Amino acid sequence: MRHVIAILAACMISGIPVAQAEQVAQATASALRIGAAAAVKGQVQLAALPGIRPVGKNAASGEPIYLGDQVTTGANGRLQVLLLDETVFTIGPNATLVIDAFIYDPNASTGKVAATVVKGAFRFITGKVARLNPTDMEVRLPVGSIGVRGTSVAGVTDGTSATVVLLGPGPESNTDDRTGRIIVQGLGGGPDSAVEISRPGFATEIAGINLPPIEPVRLDPVRLAALTSQLTGTGTPGGSQDQPGGQPDGTNPPAPAAGEGAPPPGGGVITDAGAVSRDSGTGLAGGLRGIGSIQALQPALSNASVLTAQVAQSQQFVPPDTTYEQLRAINQGVATFAPQTVPMSGSGATGSYTFQYSYDFSSRSANGQVTINAISGFSMLGSGTFPLIANPFNTGTGPVVIQENGINVPGVIGGTADVTYKFRNANNQVFSAIDHSVTYNQSSTVSGSGTSQRQQ
Repeated sequence: MRHVIAILAACMISGIPVAQAEQVAQATASALRIGAAAAVKGQVQLAALPGIRPVGKNAASGEPIYLGDQVTTGANGRLQVLLLDETVFTIGPNATLVIDAFIYDPNASTGKVAATVVKGAFRFITGKVARLNPTDMEVRLPVGSIGVRGTSVAGVTDGTSATVVLLGPGPESNTDDRTGRIIVQGLGGGPDSAVEISRPGFATEIAGINLPPIEPVRLDPVRLAALTSQLTGTGTPGGSQDQPGGQPDGTNPPAPAAGEGAPPPGGGVITDAGAVSRDSGTGLAGGLRGIGSIQALQPALSNASVLTAQVAQSQQFVPPDTTYEQLRAINQGVATFAPQTVPMSGSGATGSYTFQYSYDFSSRSANGQVTINAISGFSMLGSGTFPLIANPFNTGTGPVVIQENGINVPGVIGGTADVTYKFRNANNQVFSAIDHSVTYNQSSTVSGSGTSQRQQ
């Protein structure tokens, strides 16, 4: 059903009458192919799609790729995903890729491409959409995003950090842009959360969630080879085809990091530009231009200028619940939540509570308090303030939900309070909101709940 709605919306945007758009949507919903899998090796699974694909289907070369598809590789898995506009994604072992959005008008080569690399090593080569308008392609990571300006890019992410390297176009690249560049953006936003890379072989790192990327430095050739070997299956020296990372036990090598002692950001000389071009996979892009799978997929686009549509443009790759692990992965900054007053009622009485909270990631210290206001219907009226527990979150797993019961409320009003608060992620930011609820017991019982938004 979501595919029908997506196609219908796209057709209407294209100016097709509603009745005709409905016919087109129904006719093509079961064949919403936007690309194909190629060079499949090892264990590669495609997510279930109701009415199209069963749960846990293993991919094969030539397998259709659909809008919103999720592809996951095993310990020895690798594959390439070729989209209709000739964009090519390659992922290595233990990786997950989601095609968030694909809008493509083959007549004008316009559209939008968005994908999320949830984890693992990856490489992508831009296609026709990015060549015409580079801002129409974005690759998202759990810790940031990559804005593409016509080029080839590689990287790796473990979900809490990422390394991104500009490989650049080559003589067979379909980007036709010999001055490709990328903008790597952290999740925090602001002028200091983005860097631009315009020199092939230079890389940046995002060391944690909500941290900005470092200034670009030249990636050590050995580390670049370790990264690209995961994508080609050649292995590092001493490795083998069946050991993508080149490790004797078949495990992956450590995540590559930007080289130390590198030239100043934006400066220096790439000593082996040919190796960077070879590692970019641009020869693959050139060889895929006439692949039969593209021609086979073109009829799916014939009913309208745009049949593919965005299903998950706002794909939330940061889960909604903040976890203890996520909090421990952040080591700088302060999360501040301004005081919020929430009404309480019940048992013929009225009151309110004011919730206030902050957390310093560098010192691992929490500072929170609740003020109870007994307004009417109680034997004692007034207010009392008590602190919340100063949890450093050094231990614990899973979602952060804190409950404190039977707290003695100080001051003249007395009584007890029960407080529950839960940390949440939103807008791709970790710990961006707190859901809280309070029940106050004195001569009467009142309760209320609210949500505080992070101020910084």
